[in-house]
Amino acid sequence: MIAPRDRVPLARWLPTAAVVLVAAIAASRLFDPFSGDQALFLVGAKSLHAGGVLYRDYWDIKQPGIFAFFLTAGSLFGFSQIGAHALDVLWQTAFAVALLFGLRGALNDPRWAAFAPLAVVGATYAGSSAWHLLQVEELVGFPIFICVWTASLAERGRSVSAGLALVSGLAGGVVLLFKLLLAPVVVAVAIAMTLRGRASVSAAPFIRFWSIWLLGVLLPLAAYAAYAVSTGSFKSSVETAFAVPLQIAAFASHAPLARLNDSALRLLLYFRGIIVLAVIGAVTMRDQRMRPWRAACLAWIISGLAIILVQTQSWWQYQFLLLVPPIGILATFGAAFLGERVARGRRARLVALAACGVVAYIAAPLPQGVIGTMMRVARQRPFVSSAALERYRVATSTEYAGAVADARIPLGFASGSGAIYVFGNPLVYVLANRPQAIAMTSWTSYRDPPSIWARLDNELSAARPRYIFVLHDHSGEISSARSPKIAATLAHDYVEAAQTTDGTWYRRRAHSVRS
Repeated sequence: MIAPRDRVPLARWLPTAAVVLVAAIAASRLFDPFSGDQALFLVGAKSLHAGGVLYRDYWDIKQPGIFAFFLTAGSLFGFSQIGAHALDVLWQTAFAVALLFGLRGALNDPRWAAFAPLAVVGATYAGSSAWHLLQVEELVGFPIFICVWTASLAERGRSVSAGLALVSGLAGGVVLLFKLLLAPVVVAVAIAMTLRGRASVSAAPFIRFWSIWLLGVLLPLAAYAAYAVSTGSFKSSVETAFAVPLQIAAFASHAPLARLNDSALRLLLYFRGIIVLAVIGAVTMRDQRMRPWRAACLAWIISGLAIILVQTQSWWQYQFLLLVPPIGILATFGAAFLGERVARGRRARLVALAACGVVAYIAAPLPQGVIGTMMRVARQRPFVSSAALERYRVATSTEYAGAVADARIPLGFASGSGAIYVFGNPLVYVLANRPQAIAMTSWTSYRDPPSIWARLDNELSAARPRYIFVLHDHSGEISSARSPKIAATLAHDYVEAAQTTDGTWYRRRAHSVRS
């Protein structure tokens, strides 16, 4: 057992060491390549930075929060892959610090709060590929936690801190700017935390808290609504947020159940160590200070899982990252429980040590993944030159390697001049350093309803960019009845310019240039 005189120094360096380690893990992912999703967000952010208006000059079904994140990253660190990852490092490091401060008051020994950054942020990085990072579900854990934490501090007995209630609501509103569909998660965690498991709740402070909290939620939404009204994009924003998702749900087929199984199994396999600790934590959190956190985390997991399941056209692996923060928080309480048992009598110590050994064995893939990434960065040194960085990215992601080949533009396509259009991976825009010729994106056009295809048809037929790239997977959609104008435009106004492994480049005929 640690002597009392040693507790103060230990309590000082443990949190710092945890945050430094998490920051180092995050920094090792600075050189990760983009996938098509992140490229889509970056292209949109570039359009907004150039004066474009979201949902008018650049359209995708994603909510504005993710584009604001990439716009902020570009403004601070440059509109590049490393720039976006740099903001993610700061974002997740700030999340780690918030976890330290937010959980230490709920633990019997506050030093165990140093485990939370590793169980939440460190585990997220360790269990994520380049495709999983910088997705909405990876980013929203931070504001959801702020919403929960400040809600726990706002209402104390018969008094309510208006400032903390407002901050909690603001954090919830930020989550909704990232994804409106997460509203049930925000409401569920706030209710679970504020009720605190008590048999009765005083009506006055309860009503006061929720009035202020709701105001906080509405403020970020109102700020975006004001932007949309001022730029003439309010109608398009409302349609994108509400009407289009309903159209997609009615039009698109369900994702295969095999994808759901794969995504769920990946969560269980990669995060099995902290899941075991989370179960231990959930079962053993009996203290009055701990029960609200258990209720909030369970509400987060249950409502989050429900939201994942209702997205029947998706079921992507990265969506399950929404569940990692509450699992990691519960795992922190589980680790604290085992650690405290180690310091007790011989029998309790032996049982706890055996349990720790089992958990460590089960959780081995996560630290192995972190060490593997750091060793790969040290060996390939992507930071020494742009050529080394490109080799690292190509070796890391087959999707990126394919996009590099697709972005090798046909002869006569001068670098850096003229907009293009890509039916396929938006990475081609990033790697070719070309803007998107029209507002509409086509990365997920396979599920777009007829109304979206009609707008894409009209915009592309009117713009007729000099070059169009068609991914083989999208060629069937273009030749179908869904896109008659695009099919006619390609047939009459374009000729095949080059073939890649993944698709075909088309060049506009000289006689089709508009006067």
